[in-house]
Amino acid sequence: MFNGCISLRGRHRTAVRCRSPTSRAGRERRSNCCRGHDGTRGDHRRLVWRFRSADIADKVTEAFPGQAEPLVWEGIILSSLAGEKGGFGALSLARQGKLLFEAAIGIDGKVLAGSAYNRLGALYYKVPGWPLGFGDKAKASELLLKALAVNPNGIDPNYFYGEYLLESRHPQQVVVYLERALQAPPRPGHQVADIGRHEEARLLLEKARAK
Repeated sequence: MFNGCISLRGRHRTAVRCRSPTSRAGRERRSNCCRGHDGTRGDHRRLVWRFRSADIADKVTEAFPGQAEPLVWEGIILSSLAGEKGGFGALSLARQGKLLFEAAIGIDGKVLAGSAYNRLGALYYKVPGWPLGFGDKAKASELLLKALAVNPNGIDPNYFYGEYLLESRHPQQVVVYLERALQAPPRPGHQVADIGRHEEARLLLEKARAK
């Protein structure tokens, strides 16, 4: 799928990694492999960073077998990389993230305040449905509600459920969840991520109120 990339099979999934070739042609293949939507150098750097992060997360996961938390973090990195990549090339990464979240739920679905339920639910409503992908709006709703049951006042479960409702054309219910996301207490060690999520929630709330 990725020119200049290889697939390495791990215990839980197939992890995509870029080669580190030394030849000029190899470097060009690696650059093309890791480019984003418009092929800019900024996109390239961001995707290279994502691939390196995925590589580190994979090693952490294998260093702590049977633990749910590293599986969730690796899944988050791969699903974020899928969002950066976009298009059909993202489906393989999304499927890898799906397997990681499912493995984490099989160990402890409540780990990281239900993040595995939350992120897996987001994949189910963002990924296309059959025959292209595994997307399923009903499954997404089921998982997102499980995340809310674990962490009813958290910023992420309320944001993602609000986004799901908006994309599922239920704008009248969106406001409650996005307002709750904006009022969520700050998470220690996640200040930068919370700032970004608050801004996303604010913009989505404006969009919902405009409908």
